[in-house]
Amino acid sequence: MNYTETQVIDIIESITKESPLDILEKWGIKDSNIPLDLSKTQCPLFVYTFPIKIGEKEVALFTLLKIYCTGLDNMRVDLMRKYLGHTTYELTYQSYLNHDTYLEGYLTIKEEFELPEIVKGFHAYESSFKDNSGQEIKYRISYGNPVKESDNYIWNKYTSDIGEYNTYRFDNCINIQIEKKEIDGYQLGKKINENIKERTK
Repeated sequence: MNYTETQVIDIIESITKESPLDILEKWGIKDSNIPLDLSKTQCPLFVYTFPIKIGEKEVALFTLLKIYCTGLDNMRVDLMRKYLGHTTYELTYQSYLNHDTYLEGYLTIKEEFELPEIVKGFHAYESSFKDNSGQEIKYRISYGNPVKESDNYIWNKYTSDIGEYNTYRFDNCINIQIEKKEIDGYQLGKKINENIKERTK
């Protein structure tokens, strides 16, 4: 939902005695809202975000990032804060590096969700997204562990890099698999500035 500046000021005035203009000024100069100076820092790094929908409801966002061995590895947190925004970044989980793609995954859960139970104890869901060129790419999301040992092959199917998917694993036990296709995404530096412009307009 978009608000006019007047509406935003009215909302701020209704919840605090602090000057709305001071609050907006502080928000505008937050590090995550300051555009990159691309004349000094070139960031032609790959990034792509797609929504995870369960049925028709968007429950999460998943971002793929290529920063490993670029010389900017130590700027990972700053760049992702700028790309996602400070508040969203704080709610985001980072995956382990996938050693086949050298991509990292970032999972932002927007609301709690439950996936269909494939076998007792293990939940999974399959869908697809379209990349920047309109190419359809399949993905899977899963969590849990099968109760029966004989069902472990199903867990392996949803968590292994063997086959047609690459897997991104998270500490919260969620696994996301992306079909092994070349994804047409964006340049991180350019997309960061576009996102900041959208956030602060």
